[in-house]
Amino acid sequence: MKKQILKSALCVVAMMMSMTAQAQVSFHIEDFIFDEGSYEKEVAICMTNEPSNITGVQMDIYMTEGLSIKCDEDGFYCIDFGSRPSSKRHTLECALQSDGAVRVTSASAKLLPFSGNEGDVLVMTVVADKNFKSGVIELKNCVATGADTDGSNIVQYKPADYSATVMDYATDIEETLADVDANAEYYNLQGVKVAKENLTQGVYIKKVAGKSVKVLIK
Repeated sequence: MKKQILKSALCVVAMMMSMTAQAQVSFHIEDFIFDEGSYEKEVAICMTNEPSNITGVQMDIYMTEGLSIKCDEDGFYCIDFGSRPSSKRHTLECALQSDGAVRVTSASAKLLPFSGNEGDVLVMTVVADKNFKSGVIELKNCVATGADTDGSNIVQYKPADYSATVMDYATDIEETLADVDANAEYYNLQGVKVAKENLTQGVYIKKVAGKSVKVLIK
C-alpha cells in the first residue's frame, strides 16, 4: 500500500515538473505587415526562457499558401542566427519536411547556452507572392534543451505551438473606428503593440478573438 502511495505521489510530481518545464520556455513571432511595395521581410523568432542554461532549440515552421522562406542562389534557406546564439558557439541546420514544414535546429556541441533570457534566437527572410493578402506563420513541434556544461543535468522542454498573423500592406482596411474596442489589442504597421490610450489617428492592426484586421482610427 505504501509503495502504491509513493508511486502515485511520484507520478504527480513528474506531471507537475513536466507542466512547469513547458511553462518555462516559449517561442514567438510578432504579428507583422509587409512594407508598402515590398513582398519580402526579415522576421525574428524569439525565445523567452526562465532557465538560463538553454543550449539547443528545434522547431517546425509552417506557412500558409502565398508565404515561404526565401532561399539563396544555392538553394539554402535564408535563416540565420539571431542576437542570442553565435556561429562560434552554436550550429544551425535547416531541412524541408515531408509535410511542407521547414525544420530548424540550433544547438551547441559544447553545451554552451544562448545569451540572456529574452530575444531573437533565429532570423528568417519571409517572402510573399503578389496575390498574398493575409495568412499565418506557425511554429510547431517546438523543443528546447537545457543542460549544464558537464552534461550532468539535461532537461527537455516542449514549448506550446505559436502562430503569428501576417498581412499585405495593400489589404483593404476592413473597419473604420471612431471608438477603440476595449477587448482588442492594437499593433502599428511595424508589428509593435500600442497601448489603447496611446492610439492616435492612423492605420493599425487590430487583434481580437483570434482574428486580425487592419483598421483606421479616426
